Amino acid sequence: MGIHCLFPFLKHYHKRINLTDFSGKIAAIDASCWIHKALVLSISQTGNRSRLADIFEKHLSVVRRAGVTPYIVFDGLPLPAKASEVEKRQRGREECLLKSEREGITPQEANKLRSQAVSISFNDISTCVNICLKEKVSYVVSPYESDAQMAFLLETNVADFAITEDSDLLAYGCKEVKVRDDTLHSQQEASATTNAQDIREVHITTVERVSFPYVIPNFPVLTVDLIKVKFVLNGKECQGLINAKEHSNARPGIYMCTSHCDIMIDEMNYVVLWQLDSYKPFHEPVEHQPTQPRPSGRDDEETVHCLPFKVVGTCYSSSRQKALERAYDFLHVYNRPVFAKIVAEPDNHVDKNAIAVYVMTEDEYEKVGYIPRELTTYLHGPLKESALDVSVKHVRLCVRYLLAGYYITLNISKKGVWNNFVIQASFKVD
Repeated sequence: MGIHCLFPFLKHYHKRINLTDFSGKIAAIDASCWIHKALVLSISQTGNRSRLADIFEKHLSVVRRAGVTPYIVFDGLPLPAKASEVEKRQRGREECLLKSEREGITPQEANKLRSQAVSISFNDISTCVNICLKEKVSYVVSPYESDAQMAFLLETNVADFAITEDSDLLAYGCKEVKVRDDTLHSQQEASATTNAQDIREVHITTVERVSFPYVIPNFPVLTVDLIKVKFVLNGKECQGLINAKEHSNARPGIYMCTSHCDIMIDEMNYVVLWQLDSYKPFHEPVEHQPTQPRPSGRDDEETVHCLPFKVVGTCYSSSRQKALERAYDFLHVYNRPVFAKIVAEPDNHVDKNAIAVYVMTEDEYEKVGYIPRELTTYLHGPLKESALDVSVKHVRLCVRYLLAGYYITLNISKKGVWNNFVIQASFKVD
């Protein structure tokens, strides 16, 4: 179940790595992480568990294509010592199922509620075991939870490292723990050492204003939003890409890149700079830099572009803070998704153009704040046409702000290029 906030606390001790760096080694893999995410995705999209087998097989394929031998570890019986916690979570799931059957909610909202209530069944594990047998992949069913079994595999040198999203393995003394990130080829390694040879100093000279979606080859479940950059390395100009989700506010300047890889898009080679740290941006403010011409043409009108949006007013209500605290726990403690939506408020007595932000965890959607007033005019049109896709970028607990509390940032996507004013505003969003 994980140790509350341990991974966020150890964030500065992580090292970004690539799965192919461990080619030839054996990975003990926590199957429950794969199964749970597959079920959430399947149920939220289709209302049933039909995609479980397909997604599980794709995960296996990715690991094997990286040259890593998977050793799958399934959960066994519930741990008696955690009976009260298991019962509490079960009550939460039952409440979500009841809410999904209410009148007046859309099928999409009902599916999202059902996905929040998902739990791994014996049939789900049997489906994945049969896949392991078919693919001739080694597996073991733990007596209870998989953490102790995975620690044993590492201790006895049956496996070389572990892939999980559960921080309990660190408490068991495992020294090689890989935590799956939201990008396919990038992971975090909980380690106290850093290989100096992996660190490169790069000089980013230009950063494009908008991102574009990149579908991982042979793994269409995942799409990564990337931003094109140009950078100088050892005196040579290179074509590069950065993760729009993590580096949306990147500026031209000097960076330390601690994780990178090469990919090819449309027969052109790019270097993906996955992790950028310790940068020294140019002193020239972004707003005084020449505005690059916006892309134009049919392809740009059909391309989906994603930008981060801050949410204001989160700290002016205790109910909003409680909702964001639950969302924070869902993301960082329970490893469960948090859904978001934005709703126009034409009857708002303060601002008739106001757009409210709602999040849904285990209960119904709850209001947590508003889109900044100066940006709402650019959202009303596509919002009315249901042309926006809204998701949670991150929820953070900030104590260094004037108003300490929980803050949320959204990712909002739409077809076509965003207005330049919106793009400029996104540079200021952390």
